Amino acid sequence: MFIDINKIGPEGVELDTALDLPELEGPSGETLQVRSNSLAATVVKGSRGVEFRGRLNAVVEVVCSRCLEPLDEPVRTEFFLLAVPDSEEGPAPDSADDPEEEALQEALLKVSDGRVDLTAVAVEQIYLNLSRKPICSRECRGLCAGCGVNRNNAECSCDRDEIDPRLAPLMKFREN
Repeated sequence: MFIDINKIGPEGVELDTALDLPELEGPSGETLQVRSNSLAATVVKGSRGVEFRGRLNAVVEVVCSRCLEPLDEPVRTEFFLLAVPDSEEGPAPDSADDPEEEALQEALLKVSDGRVDLTAVAVEQIYLNLSRKPICSRECRGLCAGCGVNRNNAECSCDRDEIDPRLAPLMKFREN
């Protein structure tokens, strides 16, 4: 879905829609499914460009980084973007030390053909707000490093007292 920023009048545009988002790629190359999403936004013309204030709510199926079981992670974020045509430089910062101007430069969205791709905006916001290491619960015990069993579901019979041979020389310090 696209919004043509050249056709936005002085009254602006209100959006509240669900988008057809593609499968996403996780940090390890795994496929992430977007279960549901809704994008609400206000788009108005401002003196510096088209101001895009939005709120995204989504549920993404991710994989627990400890036990590798799938889980649904909610993504809720509010964002601000300043859309300017690709041919323009955008607003020049008034002062190099002004944090508001610096934030404005970070929110700059250059659009080609005067069209904002809402799908790309939603995907970007999901990537920016997903947990880096999602965990299904604080009590998740993860996988056994020896046999690979999910320790949340079963106990393994691995010897937990096995010492890494590279660390064995340090054991004499522990004994003292």
